[in-house]
Amino acid sequence: MKKIGIIIGSNRSNSTTLKIATLIQSQINSDSINTKLINLAEINLPWLDEPEYLPKITIN
Repeated sequence: MKKIGIIIGSNRSNSTTLKIATLIQSQINSDSINTKLINLAEINLPWLDEPEYLPKITIN
């Protein structure tokens, strides 16, 4: 059986990445292919600890 990891790379609460990854998973799962969702937000990586918006920057 082949195994495929589907990586969810967004940690934003309003991201649609999880929905898309779940849809893809449902489309490719079969008797010969096993998929696993890998959500990077659940792994608690330090560089994903960003605000959901970019700060305003004033350039003079």
